[in-house]
Amino acid sequence: MHQHHGGVDVEQVADALEELLQHAFEFDMGQRRIGHRLDAAQSVFDITRCGHAAEHNRRIATATIERHTAAVVEHADEPDPSTLLQVSTEPASGAVVVEAAGEVDMLTAPRLDQEIQQAIAQSPPRLVLDLSDVTFLSSAGLALLVRAHKDCGDAIDMRIVAATSATQRPIELMGLHGDLRVHGSRAEALA
Repeated sequence: MHQHHGGVDVEQVADALEELLQHAFEFDMGQRRIGHRLDAAQSVFDITRCGHAAEHNRRIATATIERHTAAVVEHADEPDPSTLLQVSTEPASGAVVVEAAGEVDMLTAPRLDQEIQQAIAQSPPRLVLDLSDVTFLSSAGLALLVRAHKDCGDAIDMRIVAATSATQRPIELMGLHGDLRVHGSRAEALA
């Protein structure tokens, strides 16, 4: 039985929203990139469900959901990770600094991991992972930090620069702040 509010088939809109959510989970392109599309679709759904949308608004709502679904599907073609994350390594004051800028998610984490592993292979006394310019840090990025910390063991003093909430917040939420040596600036991490 389909419920109608203001000429809108609520179940049809709910099904379209559910399909959009399914695409988001299937393609897991990162919370930040998909999040704004889901918010827009949810807003359209909320307006429609409340019965405030007339037939004209129903068409707009349906078109919006279809457009957002197409946008999520379009992002299924994986972009080049080097455009989403830039990574560089440089020596500094008896340490090796690996600097990342951009998004660290399941697509880009392998690129950062490769750079970190190359730095660890040099056996520096200190390894500084500077995430000051990281705009998004997913669970894949957090797992990478934990693995790097483990790989460094007691031989390498690994320190992380997490200067913004984009990096500090996920580290704190996962309870890693106590296990990882996190600093607010590169200068502090190198001191």
